[in-house]
Amino acid sequence: AAHRADLWGAAYLINGGCSDDGFEYFRCWLVGQGREVYEAALDDPDSLAEYGPVRGCVLDGSDECECEPFMYAPERAHMRVTGHELPEGTGAHPELGGMWDFDDVGEMSRRYPRLSALLDEADALA
Repeated sequence: AAHRADLWGAAYLINGGCSDDGFEYFRCWLVGQGREVYEAALDDPDSLAEYGPVRGCVLDGSDECECEPFMYAPERAHMRVTGHELPEGTGAHPELGGMWDFDDVGEMSRRYPRLSALLDEADALA
């Protein structure tokens, strides 16, 4: 459900860039924030600007909103239960549609006004 261009755009702003792998790690982090935050982000990715840990990541720049280790939990659980690795292709995602240039400041500001304002606030503190 979270493999969407609008969430990738939010991750790009929050983490100061976001590769394919970075987007995987961001989605793992998002799941780890709990159901309420996850569902709010699915409804409106820009709402993440109001979430304390995101504000911290952006304003102090000390951390990224990523959690790579969560990505391996299903593989480890499957191995413990079955004694076998997950079959190839188990984690395939559908193609993303509706992508745009995440470096287009005007477009990103239009799509994510609150996250953009948070970045402006961080720039003012720097």
